Amino acid sequence: MKKLVSMLIVAAACAGNVAHAADRPVETAQATSAPVRIEVLSHCRNDDAVFTIRNHGESWPASARFVVLRTVDDRVIKMRQTKILAGDEADIVIRGVAKTGVEVALRIDATWAAFSDEPVSRVHCASQG
Repeated sequence: MKKLVSMLIVAAACAGNVAHAADRPVETAQATSAPVRIEVLSHCRNDDAVFTIRNHGESWPASARFVVLRTVDDRVIKMRQTKILAGDEADIVIRGVAKTGVEVALRIDATWAAFSDEPVSRVHCASQG
């Protein structure tokens, strides 16, 4: 089973709102720096869950923590700390997750931007056999 989900996230750096849109840019209030404009794609590839992060905006002023967790119990299964540059695309792969049968989600934590505490994307992969 292959599921592809795309979400565009715009967060005003150092401001209060996060907006989500499927197909169009979303305007948010701007603070001292440009809005964060990323697209998050999630899908299954064989037994792996894959989150693809694409930056459609400017380089980030600092790094952020990308946290992958199990939605059933919020247990963190992978973390990556990185700074995203303009035009960057990065994959976070969770190997063998389909064998566990649990849904996984991606959350982004950054002190310099107003990301929600809620996951930006989720995916549930089923084992092919």
